[in-house]
Amino acid sequence: MMAQQMEDYLFVAEEATGYVLGNALALVDPESMELEISTYLPSFDTAGFRKCQIKAIENLDASFADNRPKALVQMATGAGKTFTAITAGYRLLKYGKMKRILFLVDTKSLGEQAEREFLAYRPNDDNRSFSELYGVRRLNSSYIPNDIQVCISTIQRIEQMEGKTVIMVAHRLSTVVNCDRLFFLSDGKVLASGTHRELLENCLEYRKLYGEEAAENRGNPDKKD
Repeated sequence: MMAQQMEDYLFVAEEATGYVLGNALALVDPESMELEISTYLPSFDTAGFRKCQIKAIENLDASFADNRPKALVQMATGAGKTFTAITAGYRLLKYGKMKRILFLVDTKSLGEQAEREFLAYRPNDDNRSFSELYGVRRLNSSYIPNDIQVCISTIQRIEQMEGKTVIMVAHRLSTVVNCDRLFFLSDGKVLASGTHRELLENCLEYRKLYGEEAAENRGNPDKKD
């Protein structure tokens, strides 16, 4: 999970290997993030949580309290990454004086799964469900309602929004094929750059990797967008 503050938002996204905490959590005042978080975040009620989830949330709390809005949380498959991300988001919405969360995923099916988990989530410090406390919406267009605190979207939909510059870092090539310009890296070096079509024609490594991913997707339809 990676948290990245961008303008008024903190974005949460999910990659094939885990969650990137890139939800759009708009700050009341970005300059006072350290004060707001350290002042308002209460101790964490760990009842019902796994050790890895507790460690992730407590470390995220510490990172934000120390005015470090960038954080990476790596958790194994089946460790409860979505539940952890929702808990962290809930705490920042309720206690951290955040306004909004944009939860980014790279496939439609993951967006549907995240929406179900947000709607079903019940925090330890409130008998109401998350959806009773905050508005949750899976985006189907470029319109973002002002009264929604959690927006769930695929990377592709954000990419299609007009008037925005999107910088994407991805392991799954299918999420970036429509980008205006791609940089293909290996061992920290840029091997090639250009459009998706140009890289297919001119970069053997890119063409091989894209072919392997396409073959994997044909064998596992759930990984398709």
